[in-house]
Amino acid sequence: MSTNDIDTFKRIPNHLHPLFKDVDAIGTAALDELFTMLCLAIDTGSKSLAIAAPTGAGKTCAIQRITAELATVYPNVPVIIYNTLNFQATSVRGFFIHFLESLGHAVLSGETGRLRSRVVNFIIDLARQAGTSIVILMVDEAQVMFPEDVNFLKDVFNELQKGRVRLVTFMFGELPGFPNMVATWSDSVRARFVAHRTVLRGVKNVEDLKRILREIDIAAFSVGSDRTWTSTLFPKAYAGGFRLVSQAENFFACVTRETRGHASEIPTRAAFNAIRAFVGMHGDKDAAGLSFTQEDWVAPVRWAEVAEAVAVFNRNSTQDWALTI
Repeated sequence: MSTNDIDTFKRIPNHLHPLFKDVDAIGTAALDELFTMLCLAIDTGSKSLAIAAPTGAGKTCAIQRITAELATVYPNVPVIIYNTLNFQATSVRGFFIHFLESLGHAVLSGETGRLRSRVVNFIIDLARQAGTSIVILMVDEAQVMFPEDVNFLKDVFNELQKGRVRLVTFMFGELPGFPNMVATWSDSVRARFVAHRTVLRGVKNVEDLKRILREIDIAAFSVGSDRTWTSTLFPKAYAGGFRLVSQAENFFACVTRETRGHASEIPTRAAFNAIRAFVGMHGDKDAAGLSFTQEDWVAPVRWAEVAEAVAVFNRNSTQDWALTI
């Protein structure tokens, strides 16, 4: 859709707008920090980074966005995504069959040794075809990985080393389950897969909110269009200078009040839900000279259950895994 296809002052219905479905396109300060750590792990020859994410931290969107960014920064490095929740392996053979499924391999039959060789050879071929010695493995829902699972994965890593391929693993798991599960792993396994660890944090302050709202203000509505997300949500107000970023202080002050000052971090998912609710509740007020106050955020924040999400986030978070650079 080009600019000519959209009336300058026509508001796009919410259910058709990318804000209500494509938030992985929007960056956050927390994702910037995490991506810097991932790149550092790759560039310094590290084996792994384990990322613990409290409920509501936006782990799924984070994996999607980070995978896309890795493809941009390291275009020749293959990225494999393995979702542990899709299947609970009850045997070595079952683990390698599921791994082959994650790789998109067409042949899933055979004895355990043959299955493992097939996994290893497939990954080595990926690296050689890409002209690199590095392959990235992104593991989702790592909190349900049993010690046996990571031992199988360690076998793959050791075989790849013999083939001169470095497997860099980024494990994402939910708090509090992930650190608890890691505690059951052997020292050698932890040294391999938890070489470094960090927490996917939420929205800490007004500047974090400004980052999110500013990206919404400038995100292109569609390829080839010079209209932005905000200009298609509040077209008349936008033409008069209104930007969502101007609402960061009102939003944060409202959350602070609703949580009685206990919002050390706002879960990213709850923050986006509140922004969507704000747009949904106030979009029909679009007009030149539009302005809002802190009170206009009360209903959206309550609808998104931000205070409840903050309480769960605070309860499940941990400082033991916090790592900043």
